Amino acid sequence: MKEILDELKSCLYAPTYGTGGMGATSMPKYKDFETWLLQSNYSKVGPYLSEKRFNNTLQYVVYSSLEEIFDVLMKCPQADYFWYSYNVGKLTWAEPEQDEVPSDSLRVNKERIKVFLRDIKINQLID
Repeated sequence: MKEILDELKSCLYAPTYGTGGMGATSMPKYKDFETWLLQSNYSKVGPYLSEKRFNNTLQYVVYSSLEEIFDVLMKCPQADYFWYSYNVGKLTWAEPEQDEVPSDSLRVNKERIKVFLRDIKINQLID
């Protein structure tokens, strides 16, 4: 399962915007999944997780979050934005027709996720 979740992680991205000179917004840069998760409202994330001594715990939390996202995508493959709600830290997602999502939400690379989900479905049929 870890290999599947690592592949899923490569299908997700979280843009972060900086400002260039004169107040202009520069091109987006991208946070890795762990950075996004540490800055999210996920209920299992605490301020200590970024410390090196808690690396094993961080990896557990990362894969726990990826499993949640994976489960959503298996039920709702068109989900394209994910975030943890502010008040309870519960995973929330949006489908393409939803207009408003938090600006710091995790996005799905649509081309990569199609291939990923297709491969999952093929493997399920084979097994």
